[in-house]
Amino acid sequence: VLVISLAVMSLSPQPAVAQFGGGREYLMLAGEAVGRTSQNVVYIADTSSQILAAIIFNSSNNKFELVARRDLQNDSQSGGGGGRR
Repeated sequence: VLVISLAVMSLSPQPAVAQFGGGREYLMLAGEAVGRTSQNVVYIADTSSQILAAIIFNSSNNKFELVARRDLQNDSQSGGGGGRR
């Protein structure tokens, strides 16, 4: 029974942990970029500081570019406002 338990524990998949900077939690979501043909965007939300960033990959120079950044806490207190910063 001990050998079977050990085998199950060692063969079970481990959760992915890719956090940096202590005490932070991130949520990432990929989607289509509005107004940009054949480009996708990655939305990254820092749940601790409530900052949302939209990032795209520019294949012409092989770099990530920040498209927009929002302070979600400020937006929720001021009624949203929409638009880019």
